[in-house]
Amino acid sequence: MSLIDNAGKSLLPLALLAAAMSTAVPAQAADKEIIRLRIGAGHTPESGQWIKTVNDFFMPEVNKRLAGTKYEIKWVPGWGGSIAKLGEVLEAIETNLLDVGYIVLVFEPAKLMLQGMTYRMPFQSGDPMLVSKATAYMYGKYPQFKEDFHKYNQIALAISVSDPYNMFSKTPVTSHKDLANIKVGAAGANLSWLKNTGAIPVQSNLNECYTSLQTGVYEATIQPTGASYKLKIAEVAPYMVEAHFGVQSFGALSVNKKKFESLPAEVQKAMQDVAAEFPTKAAEYIVERYEADKKGMLANGTKIYTLPSEARKAWAASLPNVVGELVKELEAKGYPGKQIVADYYKFLQDNGYEMIRNWDLN
Repeated sequence: MSLIDNAGKSLLPLALLAAAMSTAVPAQAADKEIIRLRIGAGHTPESGQWIKTVNDFFMPEVNKRLAGTKYEIKWVPGWGGSIAKLGEVLEAIETNLLDVGYIVLVFEPAKLMLQGMTYRMPFQSGDPMLVSKATAYMYGKYPQFKEDFHKYNQIALAISVSDPYNMFSKTPVTSHKDLANIKVGAAGANLSWLKNTGAIPVQSNLNECYTSLQTGVYEATIQPTGASYKLKIAEVAPYMVEAHFGVQSFGALSVNKKKFESLPAEVQKAMQDVAAEFPTKAAEYIVERYEADKKGMLANGTKIYTLPSEARKAWAASLPNVVGELVKELEAKGYPGKQIVADYYKFLQDNGYEMIRNWDLN
């Protein structure tokens, strides 16, 4: 309804007109062009630090950057597998069931083997900030890391890391020898960390972990620590082995390529600018939470055993040459596997990481 009649005269007394004009700012939002984007993941903000950073930083920050434009994004979240379950997000983005999604790389061992390579590199660095920087270095140097996403009609906006992977078990574990005949659940590629230990590997994921431990599907599990704390995994597996398996190049915040290219330039820029900051924000949050989560577990009765360096070296030495196997598989797919893996380790070492085993990459 207009406040001015056809003759240009106010339909309200001047005082009321002034009051109406003073509260007209919200009307500017109504003038915005609203862009709906469906965003989803297999985890929830409550269970995964990586999704919490998407929800609490990326989404609102993009709209903050768009405040001076005529555009606003209406995010339509589909967390916890409500649109696409773990292992389905890549395809959901490819087919535009999702516009934007968070792909957990360990669940794409065939299509995104290169991007998820750290899952085949046990006991690499446990420093979230260092692994985040190493990941950024690799994506900047080797175009294949980004180009692979184009095969599936999408663009990787950002790659973020996991919190440190450790083991939760129903009984105490103080070395890899304690795992003989113990069923251990893990996501997939990281089941290679159990080779030659005598453990019985079980394919699993974090969402089903609590129930699987409770019902005896397996007796121990390898999972990200902070997410395990949030999901109360220690209630059913009260022994945590701080094994320092490593922080992983964990997930891709990815967008449907056709959809992205259809967006206004201002929206593309806002998404890309915020995505450039996202990996650091995610890593900082993980660093902030790790010790606090351990204290929370200790307060709740969890027994935490830190695996000594010699025990970690013995575990790594007991494994077959799993990193060499990774290199061969990458080479078979046409990647310069040896160069990429060697370069990744060199970056870590140049920044303070000490190799726990010198893997044969030939």
